[in-house]
Amino acid sequence: MNVITNNTESILKMIADVMEIPEDTITPDQSFLDIGMQSIGFINVIINCESKFDIEFEDDKFLITSYPTIADFISYVESLSKQ
Repeated sequence: MNVITNNTESILKMIADVMEIPEDTITPDQSFLDIGMQSIGFINVIINCESKFDIEFEDDKFLITSYPTIADFISYVESLSKQ
């Protein structure tokens, strides 16, 4: 089970907002594809994260397939915010 941090809650809310679905229907153990996210929505989530957390994704991390689960995405965001 994943630890729910403030970052996790913020990112799950961003994803829910982009997907226009209730936040409580998303869990970190799901993949973006499990929740029906398409590439353009994923890019919007990245842009929102870059703005909110003042980070910059590496070019090779812009692919939705780079993250097997939403938790993997959250871990990457948190690793960038610690740099």
